[in-house]
Amino acid sequence: MKIRFELSGSDGDGDLRSLYLWLRDDRDLRGQVRIEPEGERARPGEMGAAFDAVIAVMSAGAAVGQLALAVAAWREARRPRSTITIVVSDADRDAAGPVDRALEDPEDTA
Repeated sequence: MKIRFELSGSDGDGDLRSLYLWLRDDRDLRGQVRIEPEGERARPGEMGAAFDAVIAVMSAGAAVGQLALAVAAWREARRPRSTITIVVSDADRDAAGPVDRALEDPEDTA
């Protein structure tokens, strides 16, 4: 399964970079989920490239639950100001339900 996280908003690039670093450094995801940034490469002399998306690739369905926990922890710690869009490929959209629910705003569901 491949899940693509896209962010748009006032700090989309900063939030996306933060999400990437958070997921990349999560020990529980290592070996289960491959986390990749997607975007432009930095040109010589530039600090870094802009991110278009963060890609999470996994083969085991059980890894979706761990990814959902990591995304929920990031969301709680960061309180992103950006809108997060999830694009699922190579799987049924329902399989990514735990990740989708981890991104829901608790104030919207109350």
